[in-house]
Amino acid sequence: MSRSRFVSPLLRLLGAFALVAALLLPSVGRAEAPMTGRTHAVLVGIADYPSSPLARTDVDAERLARALARNIPAERLRSHLLLNAQATRANVLQALATVQREATEGDNVVFFFSGHGSPVADESRHEGDSLDEVLSLYDGDLADDELAHALDQTKSRLTLVGIDACFSGGFLFDVGDRVGRMTLLSSSEDLTSAVPDREAGGWLSLLLAEALEGQADGAANDVQGQARDGMLTALEIEAFVRRKAAQLPNIGASDPAGRPVGYQFIDVKRTGVRPGMVVMQVGEGTGEFVTPTVATVGTELASFPGQRLGAQGATHTVELVAGTRYLFETQNLGGAADTVMVLERAGQVLAENDDAAPNDLSSRIEFTATESGPHQVRVRPYAPNALGEYSLRVATLEGTAAPSGTANGTTDGTANGTAAPLTTLTAGDVVLQRGGLSLSAGGEQFTVQLAPGHYVVATGDLAAPADTVVRVLRNGTPVAENDDASPYDLSSRLELDVADADSYTIEVRAYGPETLGTYALAVTRTGDVPAIGAELHRVASQLPATGEEHTFQVPGGPVIIATSNLGPQTDTIVEVLANGVLLGQNDDVSPSDLSSRVEVVAPAGPLTIRVRPYSPGTLGAYTLTVSAANAAPSAAPSPNATPSGSASPSATAR
Repeated sequence: MSRSRFVSPLLRLLGAFALVAALLLPSVGRAEAPMTGRTHAVLVGIADYPSSPLARTDVDAERLARALARNIPAERLRSHLLLNAQATRANVLQALATVQREATEGDNVVFFFSGHGSPVADESRHEGDSLDEVLSLYDGDLADDELAHALDQTKSRLTLVGIDACFSGGFLFDVGDRVGRMTLLSSSEDLTSAVPDREAGGWLSLLLAEALEGQADGAANDVQGQARDGMLTALEIEAFVRRKAAQLPNIGASDPAGRPVGYQFIDVKRTGVRPGMVVMQVGEGTGEFVTPTVATVGTELASFPGQRLGAQGATHTVELVAGTRYLFETQNLGGAADTVMVLERAGQVLAENDDAAPNDLSSRIEFTATESGPHQVRVRPYAPNALGEYSLRVATLEGTAAPSGTANGTTDGTANGTAAPLTTLTAGDVVLQRGGLSLSAGGEQFTVQLAPGHYVVATGDLAAPADTVVRVLRNGTPVAENDDASPYDLSSRLELDVADADSYTIEVRAYGPETLGTYALAVTRTGDVPAIGAELHRVASQLPATGEEHTFQVPGGPVIIATSNLGPQTDTIVEVLANGVLLGQNDDVSPSDLSSRVEVVAPAGPLTIRVRPYSPGTLGAYTLTVSAANAAPSAAPSPNATPSGSASPSATAR
């Protein structure tokens, strides 16, 4: 997308009318029962295009993934996050196919894209302007017709589509004109979209992320039943995005020929989606999300077409290589065939699957071989009368993929992601370093004596399928915890400030019973604790539901911003900005401390501090202090800091 946008006064007026119309629904606006099904999300963000790269469009998708994880319990969320070179045409189509297999009528589906978009010739000849709109993936295009077809074949309670790309309005009728679909588009079908100057890759991305992070809760307060109650409804999301979009400056946009012809217009359409339908509940998730990296099918190893499924089943032998990940699937079922597939080696069952998805009677297994040599694939009928024809395919998988969930049967439990070598995580004075440790289901504990200082506790050198969680305790009380060092790194890393010498317990456990293996652990002292110096500012306040801002003059240099003296229900989130640029943010000081603490190097002049509640129910008293730090804070952010909220960026037309 050439990313520059355009809203004329007339379009802005139409947007205002749409907002008023959305809000004038008191009889149908009441929030419904909370959503209890699963949410399947395909989130695509591409900034590093081989040509014409964009700014922060990959960050848009990652921020949306974190917003979903914060509000949806992990066991009910399956996010496919595809960034930059991962966002190939094959990977996006496979992620959509996986959602199609797994989603049911009670689930929500989310598709989000931030990147380039462009018009192309309409080969199907069904477009009035003779143009199709496409999303520019890393190595090809995804047309509006293709996306519409994939979503039309997917069962859901609600499908939420957000497209932040030039000419995205062209997706409105192909994608948005289906019952049960809510579509948010960044521009008209013949106009470009813009990139804000900082923080977000697109204006729609920014507004949608803020909405799903919880800011939309209560956005339709003037409609009966739409109070700020912790439940995000379709109407609240629409009202929030429309209202915020109407407050944006006029942003020039161009037509496909590059001629300036208007202004960007963000549009929202609900088709058969009730205003009170609850999309998610604020703060119901943990903030942690598992990102299934989509594996692409590589070399076909074996094919057994036109097989007869008899009452006794059949056995097929294939040669596998240790360390290679494979896909086994039955296809082309005929007659009354309903297959069950079992993978064995030397009589030992390694993996088993009945149905590839709740409504798919074929079978599918993804498996990483631990030994080289012959393996047996047994295919049998689910029941004596479930006979017919089938084909069996065995292929390698390139990349690491999450095991497919199934209604009946199991797949292997290989974890997703990779782990960084321990040496890249632990530069400093080593206090403890152990290699070749075995990760057990019950976890292990290590006791270390720590002097005052700043420490890094990290695992590394993980052997698949190991996935560690690290927790630090002092006198039995948790003081810090981390699961993944990054969204794509299953090792753990946390930073710890120790003010007084004491004994600490390092607890390392597996993320799940299937994520066992070997790992290494290191505890390293990286420097001194930034000492709090002169207190520069102090204010005691009551935290309102909308949060509040404080602006203080600071002399420049390292400062520490902290909340304290919290009321019984208060839980703060702090964001620190200078000249509109976000310098740092923090939710909780530790798992057991709901106050916030941010260490930044601030320029001389005004410093803006935003304090807001974690959720609508966490209001009350707090004290905010700004103090000089006698030592520069660590440049590395704490992995326990929870990104939330946003600065208000200005826009640059492109």
